[in-house]
Amino acid sequence: MWLDNIGATTMEDFMGHICQKRSKTGEYLTPPQFHVNGYKSAILDLCERQKVKPNIEMKTMFYDFANGYKRKIASLKQHGEIKITEGKASLTFQGYKFLSKKAVQQHTDY
Repeated sequence: MWLDNIGATTMEDFMGHICQKRSKTGEYLTPPQFHVNGYKSAILDLCERQKVKPNIEMKTMFYDFANGYKRKIASLKQHGEIKITEGKASLTFQGYKFLSKKAVQQHTDY
């Protein structure tokens, strides 16, 4: 499988590339907006489904990347470089009402 041939350095480069949001033209957004959106989980889930065990170097890279990412976001929020609400924010009552209405209107069960 292709994942067997990807080293931790390549995966780290990929994670660094995807973590900062870009405009439709490919330019970094200003002020910066960051996301990882479960890429790590998706990649590890793919490994599990394909019965490929990531090596210790890959696991260590994911652990270090996630910890460094959390520190970077916390620092940017603390210094006012990104919004405090960047990332997860609480859902408003209006949001709950909208989701509830959509759920009730569903015609199929998943």
